[in-house]
Amino acid sequence: MSWSLTQRLTSLLTSGLPFSLFAFSLKKPTEENYEGMREYVGRFLRTVCGQAPRDGHFVDAKQGGVKMLSVGCHDCDEWQFAALCSAIGSASVTKRLALYGVYSRSDTAEVRRWKWQWLAYALFRTSTDSSVQRALITAHHLTHEVTLAIAVAIHSNSPPATVSAEIVRDESLLNLDAWRHDTSGYFVKDTELKLLDPTQGGNGGSASILLEEDSWLHIVNDDDDDNFNVVVPGFGIARVDKFCATQVERRQHQTTDTASCGLKALNLGLGYHSGDDGGEVFADFLQLIGRRLQSLGLYAMGSYPISMASIGQACPQLTDLVIQDMELSNPSAFCLDVERSHCKLKCLRLVNAFSSNDQITRFAQTIATSSSHMAQHLTELGISGSEASCRLDETNVQTFLSMLQTNHKLTYVSLGMNVELQTLHDENFRRHHGEPLPIVKDKLPTVNKLAFLSAVRGRQQATTELDDGVLTHILGFAANCATRAVRIHYDD
Repeated sequence: MSWSLTQRLTSLLTSGLPFSLFAFSLKKPTEENYEGMREYVGRFLRTVCGQAPRDGHFVDAKQGGVKMLSVGCHDCDEWQFAALCSAIGSASVTKRLALYGVYSRSDTAEVRRWKWQWLAYALFRTSTDSSVQRALITAHHLTHEVTLAIAVAIHSNSPPATVSAEIVRDESLLNLDAWRHDTSGYFVKDTELKLLDPTQGGNGGSASILLEEDSWLHIVNDDDDDNFNVVVPGFGIARVDKFCATQVERRQHQTTDTASCGLKALNLGLGYHSGDDGGEVFADFLQLIGRRLQSLGLYAMGSYPISMASIGQACPQLTDLVIQDMELSNPSAFCLDVERSHCKLKCLRLVNAFSSNDQITRFAQTIATSSSHMAQHLTELGISGSEASCRLDETNVQTFLSMLQTNHKLTYVSLGMNVELQTLHDENFRRHHGEPLPIVKDKLPTVNKLAFLSAVRGRQQATTELDDGVLTHILGFAANCATRAVRIHYDD
C-alpha cells in the first residue's frame, strides 16, 4: 500500500462508518519510501484493529476497528508481518481474522520459523488481551523446529526480535518460566521509539517514531543496561531508553481456559508435508495451542496422521471439528477416542478421513446408539470421501438410514455419495428431511419470535403476501421444537 492510500484508509476507518468486513493486502514498499511507510502502515494497522489515535488521543475503539479482517500477506516483507502481528496481538475490536499467503515458496526455513513465532505471540500465547476469537490461516507445513519455536514464543511470552534469533533447544524448555517476559513499562507521550529491523540482527534502524499517547508497552527484552525492547502495536519491536519508563510492573496475566480473551476457533490449512513425523509434530502443535479452542478446522496435504485421542487431549473444550484431507492414524478407534476424551462434539465434518467402508459403518453404528457419548451430544454431521480415500457404499448408506431412525439428536446431516446411490436412496432420505425431533432447540427471546410472527399478519394483502417457503422459515425460527435437515450430494 502507498502512503497516500494508507492515509485515506485510516481516515475512512475513523470516520465513524460501520464497517463489518475489511479486506486488504500488504505489499513490500520500494526502496525510496521504505522508512516513511513504516509509520503510515503502523497507524493504519492499529486503526483497523481498533487502536486508532486521533489528535494525540485514542478514540473509542468502535470508531476505528473492524470486527472482521481479511489480510493478504503474499507480498509482505518481514517488518510488515511483524507490524501486523503486533497489531493483532493487542486488537480491541477485531473478532474474526483471515490470513492468506502467510508463507511463500521463497521463504527460508529461518523466515518460516520466525513467522510462526510472531503468529504464536499474536494469537496463541497464554496471556493476551487480544479481541480476536476466530482465525483462518493458510500456512506452510509444520516441522519439529517450528513447533519448538512456537513453544518458545508461547512460554516466554515474547516474539523474536530478528529473523536470525537463536532458538532454545529442547532441554532448555524447562527453564523458560525463569525468563518469561510478563512486565510492561509506562511511557509518556512523545517518547522516542527506535524501530528494529527484523532482518538486521536486532540493531535499531534509522526509523523512529514518537509515542502518540501515554501507553503501557510490553517489555520483551531488558538484558541491555540502557535500553528495553518493547512491542509497539502496529510497528513490531522497538528499542527505548530505560530511563523513559516512568513505571515498570508485572501486568501480563495468564488467560484462563474460560476467559473471554483468546482464540476460540481456528481453521488451519497446512501445506504439503512429505516426512514420516507429520502426525507427531502436529500433535505437539495442538498441545501448545489447543486448550482454549472450541472449534477446530484442519485442512492438510501430505502426511499428517493424527488420532482423535491426540485432538481430544489437546483440545478438551472442543465442540466443533472439521477434518479434511488429513489422515486419521487410527480411524477404527475414532468413536472410542471421543468417548474417552473430555470433548462434547456437537458439530463434526469428516472429508477423506476414513480409509475403509468398515470404519464408516462402525462410526454410523456408534452414533445410532443412544447410550454413546457421541450420540448424546452430536447435532450436526457431515461425511464425504473421494477416490483418494473411501466413498460411501451401499452398506454405509443403509447403516446411516438405520441411524436416522434411532438417533433423535441430529438436526443436520450431510452425506456425500455417488450418483447411483443418490438416485436409489433419495426418497428414503427425503422421509427424514423436515421430520420433527423430540428436542428443544436454543430458544429465541419472545420479542424476536413476535417479530418473525408479525410478518405473517396481513398476508392476504398483495403487498405483504409471503410464499410457502418464506413462511416455513419464519415459523421455523419462531418454533421451539427442532426439525431435521438431511442433504445428500455428489462426491467430487
